[in-house]
Amino acid sequence: MRKPREIYIGAEYHVTARINRGEFILESDEVKDLFLDIVKRAKIKYSFKLRSFVVMVYEAQTV
Repeated sequence: MRKPREIYIGAEYHVTARINRGEFILESDEVKDLFLDIVKRAKIKYSFKLRSFVVMVYEAQTV
């Protein structure tokens, strides 16, 4: 397990989430909408800036 990331005020971080076993879990529109709703709620709750966002076949990336 890697050590926790050091957080700096005003810094930008590249975050990725890779899917296990090659599954594509965002196949249906309902699941995609749920995922986007969770991202929106997290953004409101934790007040972070989301500069860009992309969902690829096996991973999601944010900057």
